[in-house]
Amino acid sequence: MDECDGEWLNTVFELLASSRRRCLLYYLKDVEYATVDELVHEIAVDEEGMVPESVDDTNEIELSLVHNHLPRLDAHDVVAYENDTRCVVVDDGFDDVRETIERSIAIEDGSVAASES
Repeated sequence: MDECDGEWLNTVFELLASSRRRCLLYYLKDVEYATVDELVHEIAVDEEGMVPESVDDTNEIELSLVHNHLPRLDAHDVVAYENDTRCVVVDDGFDDVRETIERSIAIEDGSVAASES
């Protein structure tokens, strides 16, 4: 992605628009590799505030990751997702959005006000 044009900015904002994509990007920022199951767990905890009690609690999250969020991030080279192995790893494009991800984390956790960023 070319960071100097409006299309790049639109793409970054689109990728960060979903709370589920933000959650998995925040997680991958620190670990750089995860399985789909690990990401499902992280998102379930983020959304529910606790560990999910049953598989039914996570089925919808898994479906949205596998059929929407991961392919979308993969298409922009932010992550590499292998459906066969169910593994996700940061890709070359992740560094293009890393700073924006870090600013988003700071805004969401309250360490920086949105107006200050």
